[in-house]
Amino acid sequence: MDLPVDLPTLYLVGAAASAICAVSLFAARRTHAPSGPALIWGACSQLLVSLSLLLSALPATQPGSTQQILADAGGTAGLVMLYESVRRLCLLPPRPHMAAGVVITLVGLHMALSGLSAPVDELYPQIGSVIQGGFAALMLPVLGRRLAVDPRGPMTAAIALAGFLVFAHLFRLSWVGVFSGAGLTGPGFSGSVIESLLAALCSLSPLMHALVTISCVNGRLAGELRRAASTDELTGLSTRRDLFTSARASLLTQRHRTALLMIDIDWFKQVNDRHGHKVGDRVLAHFAAVLRDALPGCDLVARYGGEEFCALIERDSEALVRQEALALCERVRAHPFQAENLRIPLTVSIGVAQGREAATIEELFAMADRRVYLAKAMGRDRVVDRRSARPAPGEELTRADEPRRGRPSGERPTLAEAGLPGRS
Repeated sequence: MDLPVDLPTLYLVGAAASAICAVSLFAARRTHAPSGPALIWGACSQLLVSLSLLLSALPATQPGSTQQILADAGGTAGLVMLYESVRRLCLLPPRPHMAAGVVITLVGLHMALSGLSAPVDELYPQIGSVIQGGFAALMLPVLGRRLAVDPRGPMTAAIALAGFLVFAHLFRLSWVGVFSGAGLTGPGFSGSVIESLLAALCSLSPLMHALVTISCVNGRLAGELRRAASTDELTGLSTRRDLFTSARASLLTQRHRTALLMIDIDWFKQVNDRHGHKVGDRVLAHFAAVLRDALPGCDLVARYGGEEFCALIERDSEALVRQEALALCERVRAHPFQAENLRIPLTVSIGVAQGREAATIEELFAMADRRVYLAKAMGRDRVVDRRSARPAPGEELTRADEPRRGRPSGERPTLAEAGLPGRS
């Protein structure tokens, strides 16, 4: 049973689609710089496939002609370049010499066979199928290693596409080997339903490859944007936005175990004034590393702003929370900043607020904020929590809170308005 499919027309459509996909991949190379080389190699692969399909659509002259050699070699070279594109997309070391060697060997083999008898000429497509299927199989483990790292949807689609290419070439080789008698082509395959279906799918595979590649790059870019939005660039800690999101979730699920530690580096303004902002930035990065090492991985450590940091922790009792905060003070004292001939001692003032003390996240942060101010006023290098806070400024609405009225949400009153000594 034959399908009413005109193969030259199908090849022409595939050639046009491949050319369009090549332009799209090349234009997207600057969208995500780390994936740029992969997109360029993918675009070159699509161009070679487009050329191969175009030559296959043209009327054949004779077996072993230059047209046939270029058509067969172009498709195989395109898939070899696709393998190189996949390696670069998966951040593996490139192997351009291997790809070039395979292509040169393939063209030389075709030229050597071009003067032989017609039955040998019929080996051209089969040689291409062996090489293309082999390189498609090599893509599978390369893509499989990225499943746990890259967006799962696009990477699964890429594996499925590579698997389809392997299956198509294996099926083609098996079909012509079993049903074509002594020859590897002939009425068992040529003009059959199977040939028409495989030709249609292979003509569409460049379009599928382009869609999968762009989806993978976009997913990778989206992941990087999410990480950038939730990670402070200087310290590598979580951002204030990520902190608030996690705090809301903790108050909903673990209110009685949740505690917020607001941590302020003492006398940090003097570090900037005396040593400059470059050294100040290095001090902040050093301090962030001390915080990360001091607290378990299940706790969230974030940069709140400037020299202020926060730790969102879950402990079973208020005493354990205070013990953690005191241990943090001690650890900071024991790890001054040191670089070249410079040594800068560090201490912190910590305000502690328990989740059970606050009805909303805003109250939780405001309470911790007031207690940091109080720790500064009491001499710095200390922890202030519910039990050690003075009732007036810590637990009641006093003049320390009055200036907040009428301010935008989150804006802190000045020190003079708060009635406290200078905070630095």
